[in-house]
Amino acid sequence: MYQHCTICEHRCGVDRTQGPAGVCAASSKPRVFCEVMEYGEEPEFVPAYAVSFSGCNLRCVFCVTGEESQDASAGEAANAAAIARRVRRAVAEGARSAFFLGGEPTIHLPFLLDVASRLTGLSVPLVLKTNLYLTVEALLPAILAFDVIVADFKFGNDACAERLGGFGDYVWVLQRNLLLAAARRRVVAGRASLLVRHLLMPGHVDCCLRPVAEWMRSELPEAEFHVRDHYVPAFRAPSFPDVARTTTEEESEAARSVMEGVR
Repeated sequence: MYQHCTICEHRCGVDRTQGPAGVCAASSKPRVFCEVMEYGEEPEFVPAYAVSFSGCNLRCVFCVTGEESQDASAGEAANAAAIARRVRRAVAEGARSAFFLGGEPTIHLPFLLDVASRLTGLSVPLVLKTNLYLTVEALLPAILAFDVIVADFKFGNDACAERLGGFGDYVWVLQRNLLLAAARRRVVAGRASLLVRHLLMPGHVDCCLRPVAEWMRSELPEAEFHVRDHYVPAFRAPSFPDVARTTTEEESEAARSVMEGVR
């Protein structure tokens, strides 16, 4: 999979076994920049033991961990057996879930599948937090390996995705993959195992939140959909006037109105 990499929809086709390459600039040897007990997830998941992988296939200007997560060389070399041991120890100490995130964890999909195989029978859910910008051939094994998929539906149109995220052809990829994930999750699990999140950005209620929320209502009405209203202008966001500030109370109220209208 690494030798002709088409894990994500950039479809670079590079040989990552020869070193860092492609849009994500990651090699075939994953690195982890943070492992910590996390309390900022949904209540049913916390405390969550979170493993954050270095490197990402997107270039979101507002990424709160951009310095590390967009640098595939950050952090320490990852070892699947060691991570699995630490996850099991964290669960024994009270963790209610194990989160794998980034950056974008799925750019290291073979490694993730290895870790997941070492955690068979874990008493808490394995959660994959992903931007879901994956090819279908990568998405399907990822869905089957994890108990819960937490997907970020970041942008409601390709223009915002390209300007603020550094990539095009975004919306159709997310919609296709969410439909596939929802269908497969209904088959393999009888619980809410797909959670879709959207981060409310300043100035993006109508262009991003509204189309995402309306599509979710129309196409995936049974899926959990959460709007996160905690945006901060991190990383390179201060260089982009529309996202160089926090959201206003008026924007938060407009977001609540959008959500009321689509329920």
